[in-house]
Amino acid sequence: MFARLGDRQRHAVTRTLELADELDKILSRTDTGYRLYVRFVAEDAATREPTQIPSTAERLALLLRPETELNRSEEFWAGYFADQLQDDLVTLAEAAPVLHREGELAAAEHTWQLVVDVRSHLWDAGHVETQGAMLGWAAVLTDLHREPEALALIRAVTGERAQDLGPDHPATLEATATLAFLLSASGEQAEAERIYDDLLPRLVMRFGRDDGRTLDARVGLARVHHRLGRPGDAEPVLREVLAKRRLRLGDDHPDTLAVQTELDSVRGPAPEKPARRRWRRRR
Repeated sequence: MFARLGDRQRHAVTRTLELADELDKILSRTDTGYRLYVRFVAEDAATREPTQIPSTAERLALLLRPETELNRSEEFWAGYFADQLQDDLVTLAEAAPVLHREGELAAAEHTWQLVVDVRSHLWDAGHVETQGAMLGWAAVLTDLHREPEALALIRAVTGERAQDLGPDHPATLEATATLAFLLSASGEQAEAERIYDDLLPRLVMRFGRDDGRTLDARVGLARVHHRLGRPGDAEPVLREVLAKRRLRLGDDHPDTLAVQTELDSVRGPAPEKPARRRWRRRR
C-alpha cells in the first residue's frame, strides 16, 4: 500500500487516516454527541500546560469547531494545527489521485474527505481548491458505486462555479462536463443530454472544435444518444472524433482506443459472413 507515494506524501496520508478514524467516531458535528465530545475536549485541554500538544482527536475537534466557541488556549492550538496542516493539504491533494489510480479507494476517499473538510473550514466551500478536492472526492465515490453522493458534490461545485465565475469560465466548464458524464452514468440521460447540449457550444467558443475537452464532450453526448436508443445520431459523431484522435494522438493512444470502443459498442457485433459454398465437380 502507498508504494507509489513519496515519503512526505506517505506521512501526510498516514496522518490523514488517523484523523479519519477519529472523524468516524463522531456521527454528526451538530448532534448532541458531538457537542458533548467537544465540551470534554475543551475541558481536558483547559487543564493542560500550554506547551502540551493536543492529541489527534483533540486537534481534529479544535480545528473543526467554530472560532466563536474557542477559548484563548484552544484558539492558539487550532491556529497552530491549521498552519501545520496547510502544507499537508497540498501534499494530500497530490497523493489522493495517486491512491485513486492505484486502487486504494478507501484511503483516497478519506484523504479527499479530510482535504475538503479542512479547506472548507479554513477557507470556504467556494474556494477553487476546495472545489477541486470535491471533484476528486466525487470521482472516488463514483468508483465506489456511491453515485448519489458523488452527484451531490458535483452539483454543488457546478452551481458555485457558475454563480461565482460565470458559465463560460474554464473551471465551470470542467465541473459541468463532469456533472453531465456522471448523470449519464447514473441513468439520467435526459438531463445529461440537456447539459451536454448547453455545454458543447460553450466549449467550442472557449477552446475550439478540436480541443480535447470539446471532443470528450462530443463523445459523452454520443454515448447519451446511444443510451437513449438513437445510435444513428451517435455513430457519425464518434467516427469524426475517432479520426481526429487518430490524427493527433495515434492509433494506440488510450483516448483513441476509448473512442474506438465506444464506436464498436454503437455498431454492435459485426455480422457473420455467410459460409462460402463449395461446389463439387460432377464426375
